[in-house]
Amino acid sequence: MPRPVHVLHIITQMVRGTGASHVAEYMVSGLSPDRFRASIAHGVAGSHLSDYHLSPAEHVEVFTIPDLARPIAPHRDLRALGQLRRLIRETRPDIVHTHSSKAGVLGRLAAYREGVPLIVHHVHGWSFHPRHSSVKKRGFVAFERYLAKRSDGLLFVGRPDIEKGRAHHIGRESMYYTVRAGVDLARFVPRTPQSVAEGREILDIPDDAFLIGTVGRLSPQKAPHDFIAVARRIADELPNARFAWIGHGIMRDEVRDAIDAAGLTDRFALPGARDDVERIYPAFDMFLITSLWEGLPRTIVESLATGVPVVASAVDGSCEIVRDGENGLLFPPGQTDAGAEAVLRMATDDAMRDDMAAAGPATAKDFEMGKSIADLEGVYDDLLDKRRFSGRDGRVRLQDTDEVLDDARAERPPGAYERWGQRAVDICVCLVSAPLALLLVGLGALLVRISSPGPAIFRQERVGKDERPFTIYKLRTMKHSDDSVIRPPEENDSRVTPAGRLLRQLRFDELPQLVNVLKGDMSIIGPRPERPGLYQRYLAMMPMYSWRKRVRPGLTGWAQIHHTHSSDAEAAFENLQYDLYYVINKSFWLDLSVLLATIPVMLAREGRS
Repeated sequence: MPRPVHVLHIITQMVRGTGASHVAEYMVSGLSPDRFRASIAHGVAGSHLSDYHLSPAEHVEVFTIPDLARPIAPHRDLRALGQLRRLIRETRPDIVHTHSSKAGVLGRLAAYREGVPLIVHHVHGWSFHPRHSSVKKRGFVAFERYLAKRSDGLLFVGRPDIEKGRAHHIGRESMYYTVRAGVDLARFVPRTPQSVAEGREILDIPDDAFLIGTVGRLSPQKAPHDFIAVARRIADELPNARFAWIGHGIMRDEVRDAIDAAGLTDRFALPGARDDVERIYPAFDMFLITSLWEGLPRTIVESLATGVPVVASAVDGSCEIVRDGENGLLFPPGQTDAGAEAVLRMATDDAMRDDMAAAGPATAKDFEMGKSIADLEGVYDDLLDKRRFSGRDGRVRLQDTDEVLDDARAERPPGAYERWGQRAVDICVCLVSAPLALLLVGLGALLVRISSPGPAIFRQERVGKDERPFTIYKLRTMKHSDDSVIRPPEENDSRVTPAGRLLRQLRFDELPQLVNVLKGDMSIIGPRPERPGLYQRYLAMMPMYSWRKRVRPGLTGWAQIHHTHSSDAEAAFENLQYDLYYVINKSFWLDLSVLLATIPVMLAREGRS
C-alpha cells in the first residue's frame, strides 16, 4: 500500500473568525487519512486577537512558526522564512498548501527553495484591493505574478478572484481551480421559536426586537463604521430594531466609541468572538454585511443555512452567494444610505423576507464542507498526476499525456527568442568563437591523423528539427572502419582511440558541429541529435520521443548537464524527461543556465570517455 501523501498547510495566523483559518482547519482535518497525512504550520496571533484553538483530528500535526506574523517586518519575515525552510527540511512534505497573504509569500518561497514537489496557494482574496494606491497595487500584482511562477496550483474560493487573476495575468489558466470555503452545514439549525429564544438569551436581546446582526472581525475590511451608520438610520425608522456584531479585532475600542457616539449603546450587542455562533444565527431576523472586499464570506453561507435573509455589500465573493432579489439584497459597498434602504425594504416586507429565508438553505448546499474537501482532494490528485514541468527537479514526468504537453505549450506560445532570438545568438556565438574553434579543430585533426589512419572528420546522418535528416560533423574519435554497419558506442569501447578518448573528455570532438549550427541544422543548446535507427527505435517505445524534434538539436543541452548520454533505452527514457522539460520551458535564461553549467563540466574533463 503506498504511503499517504504528506500535505503541509501554512497560514499566517489561526485567528478565530477568519475565513482562511476556518478553511485551513477543516480542510486539514477533513482530508482522507488513508490517502493524505496532513499537518499545519501557523504563526502566533497578536495580542489583540483571541487565540484560535485548533481541534484537528488525531492524525494532524500542528507546528508553530514564532516569527510568522501579519505585519510586514523584514527582519522578522526573514527569520520566519528560515523557520519555514527548516520545518520543510525536517518534515519533507509532498505538497505545501499556503493560505493568507503573508504565509502565501513566505510559505511558497520556502517550499520552492527546498524543492517541494508540489506548491499550492489558496486565494482567500488577493493581496491587492481597491483601497491600495495604483503604485502599491502594481507592486503587489507584480509580486503575485512572481510567486505564481513558483506555484503549481492557485485555488480560489470564488469566481471574482479568478477573474481578477486573469485580468492581471497572474499564473497560467491551467493552474486555476475552484475550491470553495466549505461550511459544515450539519452544525447550523433552522430558525424555530426555540432556537430563536436560545440565541436571544445568549445576547440578552428582547423577544419582540427586530435583530439585525453580523459575524466577523472588527477590521477595516469589514467596515464596521458603515454597519454603525446603517444601524443609526435604521434605529430612527424602526423603534424595535436591535443590532449585534459577533467578533473581535483591532477596531474593538474604536467601534465601541462609535456606537456610543451614534447613541446606540443600549441597542447594540458586542459580545466579542464566540465558538458557538451556530446558536446565535437563529436569533437574527436579518444578516447585514458591509465589507469593502471579500474572497467568499462563509458567514453569509452560514446565515442562509440557518434561514436568515441577507443584505450585503456587492463585493467579490458576496455577489457569488447572494442573488439580488432571490435570497437577499445587495447594495454598493461604502454607500450606507443604499444599505439602509435595502435593510428597511426587507424589514418592512414580511413576504419578501420569508421568501428569501426559504431560499437560503438551498443556496447553502452548494458550499457544503464535504464537497469542498472532495474538490480539494481532486485538485491534489490532478496536480500530482501532472506534476510536470514546474517540477523542481527539471523533468517532465512521462505519465503526462501528449494532450497535457500540448496544453502547456499552448499556454506559453513561442516568444521572440524562440522565433528568431536563439538563431541570432547561435550565429553570434559561432562567429565570435570561430578563431579559437578553428585552432582547436586543427590541432585535434592533427592529433587524430597521427594517432590512427583515416579521415580526421567523421560524418554521420542524424535526425534534426521536424524529423529532417542532416549530416553531422565531428572529429573522429574511433578507429576508422569501412564496415557499413554502425554499432552504437559501448562503455570502455575498444574502438575509441587514446586521442579520441581525450577529445571526448574535453568535448573538443563536438567543435566541428559549429558548422551545423551555422547551417541551421543545430543550435548551441538543444537535445542531442539522434541517429535515425535509434530515433525510430525509441519513438516506437516512447511516442513522446517525437517532442524532442520540435526544436533544433544542440551541442549541449538540459539533459546532457543533468543526466548522461547513452544508447541504453533506460538512459534514453531518463534523458527524454529532461528534454521535454527543455522543450516546454525553452527560454534565453534556460539556455544561458545550460551554457554556464556546461563550462565546468568541460573544465573538469567530465565528458564522455
